[in-house]
Amino acid sequence: MSKTIRKSLLLVLLICLAIAVLLAGCKSTSVNTKEEIVLQIEKEGLTHFGNVKLNMRTRDFFRETDFEYGDAVRVRFLDYDMVVPIVSAFSLLDIGQTGLDAEDLNPEGLSEQILLFINLDDFATNYGIATKTVYDDGSWEWFPCEGIEFPIDVTLTMEEKGAFPEFSGPPMVVYTSRSAYEDLDDYGFTNIRMVTTPGFGNCFYRGCSPIDDKFNRNKYADALLDDIGVDIAINLSDSKNKAEAFEGYFETYYSHMDIFFNEVGVDYLQPSFKKAFADAFRYIADNQGVYYVHCQLGKDRTGIFCAILESLMGASATQVIEDYMQTFLNFYDMEKDSTKYNVISEANICVAMRDLYNLDCDFKDLSTERLHDETVKFLKSAGLTDDEISRLKKNLARVR
Repeated sequence: MSKTIRKSLLLVLLICLAIAVLLAGCKSTSVNTKEEIVLQIEKEGLTHFGNVKLNMRTRDFFRETDFEYGDAVRVRFLDYDMVVPIVSAFSLLDIGQTGLDAEDLNPEGLSEQILLFINLDDFATNYGIATKTVYDDGSWEWFPCEGIEFPIDVTLTMEEKGAFPEFSGPPMVVYTSRSAYEDLDDYGFTNIRMVTTPGFGNCFYRGCSPIDDKFNRNKYADALLDDIGVDIAINLSDSKNKAEAFEGYFETYYSHMDIFFNEVGVDYLQPSFKKAFADAFRYIADNQGVYYVHCQLGKDRTGIFCAILESLMGASATQVIEDYMQTFLNFYDMEKDSTKYNVISEANICVAMRDLYNLDCDFKDLSTERLHDETVKFLKSAGLTDDEISRLKKNLARVR
C-alpha cells in the first residue's frame, strides 16, 4: 500500500473519529442529569380543591430535569419531608395518597403546572398551608395558616429512579383535542351516557360539563343535551355565579334548563359533601323530568353521585363499578379488566363507597340486597325521609 493511500485512510479515520466524538459530546450535553430542583408555591397556586401548583410547567419539568413518571421524588417544604410518586393522573393513586402530578392536557398549547395533591382530599389544608373560605355567592378564597408566608420554597430531589413502575410509561391524559379521540363518537368524547343499570327508566343521564371549556368538550356536550331533550341539570361543580361567568353561557341550551347549582368539593368524607348530595337527591325527588348530572369531567363527583343512586335502584356492586369505570375507558388508553383498570377501580370507587357507607367488608363483595340496604341507611343518615327516598326512586324509574 502506498504512503499516499495510507495517509488518506488515516485522514478518513481521524475524521470519522472526530465526528464520533462530536456526536457523543452533543448527546451527552442533551442528557439531563439534574436530580434536584427548588420551586415555589405562590398563593395564586392554591386550586379550588386544595391542590398546590408549583411554579413550573410539565414540559419544562421533564426537559430541565431527569425526572420521569414512576420516579420516587423527595419533597421538602416547611417542616415536611416526604417521598411521593410522580404520576400523570390523580386516579392512579389510592384515595388519600399524596403525589406529584405532571399533566399535559394540550400538546398544542401551554402544559399544566406540576402540582402536589392528595387524591380526593385537600393538600393545602392537610399540610397546614392555607384554609379556604367559601362565600354565599359560591366564590372562595384561600387564607394562609398562621405563620405561613408566600412564596413557599419546595425542594424536589430524586429519591429512586423508577421506584413505581406501575406509573411509568405513556401518561394518562384527558386530551383537549377532539382529533385525539377519533375512535369515539361525541357521546364517548363528552362522557355522556344514559344510566342503564337495573331500576332506572330512560330519563337519567350523566357526563361532562356543557359550559366549562377547560377540556374543550362543553360545546359538544351542550349540543347533545339539546338532542336528548334534557330539562333538569344537577351541577356538582359550579355555583350559579361561577357558571354564568363562563364565556358564552347565556347562548347555551344548558342555560335555559332548570338547573340545581350544587358546587361540591372532592373530599367526600366532609359533612358538606354528604349534605350537598342529599340536597341534590331531594331536588330529583321533588322535580320530575329528564335529568343530567355533571361535574367538570363527569368522573369523580358525578361517579360517586351515580354510584349511590345505582346502588339504591338495584344495581350490583359489579355494575356500579363498571359504570364508574366507563369514564376511564372513554378518556384514557385503557382496556376493561386490565391491570390499570382494576387498580384504579379498587383505589377509587371501591374505597370511596366503602368509606361513605362505613362498610366492614370490601365494596365489591357486597350482595345486591345488602348494597341496597346500606344505601338506604346512608341516605337516611344524610337526612332523607322514607317518603323522599320513595319519590326519588319513582322519578329515577320513570319512562318517557
